[in-house]
Amino acid sequence: PRAGTGSKAPQIAALVEPWRDRFPSAAEALLYLEDDHSVRPSRPAAKEKRRQEEIYLLRRRRVNEIVAAVVKESTAVDSFAARLGRIMLRSTTGIPMLLLSLLAMYYFIGVIIARVVVALTEEVVMEGYYVPLMDGLVGRIFAPTSITRYILTGEYGLLTMTVVYLLGLFMPLVAGFYFSLSFMKDSGYLPPRRHIAGQAPR
Repeated sequence: PRAGTGSKAPQIAALVEPWRDRFPSAAEALLYLEDDHSVRPSRPAAKEKRRQEEIYLLRRRRVNEIVAAVVKESTAVDSFAARLGRIMLRSTTGIPMLLLSLLAMYYFIGVIIARVVVALTEEVVMEGYYVPLMDGLVGRIFAPTSITRYILTGEYGLLTMTVVYLLGLFMPLVAGFYFSLSFMKDSGYLPPRRHIAGQAPR
């Protein structure tokens, strides 16, 4: 069978209809409501709140309805991953799982990285080995009362506090954050979260 013209989503058509007479086509009116700056109405109109997010959610809901009506998984033995994926896409179970994943991410970054790893990198590695090494090297070149030595290895020195904070404190936190996001993305966990976030009450 040949493909035919699809039917418009009633909710989106209702949003476009009041603007239909200001544009050559309904498609351009839809682009205008989606905040497309390349499209302008044919005559001035009162400032209208753009409906980009609302239209996206309506379109996403329509796609979900079509997929639910025509697609059905039929396997003799339903895999654990498939069952878990369906559970994660339901708002009643997906939102609590989303909160649990955020809690786990907070525990990983805020407890394991911020307390355990940072304590090792900042206090043991940087302050225990790096700072004495830099202080000894600079002390061989400059006198103890030298202003240059104070600037380089003093309490707020460029070679002490700056490097200790950057490598010992901030780098583990940033690396832990990006590792968490990379793990969630590569495991396929992040894409369904946008669907769940769109279903959450505002």
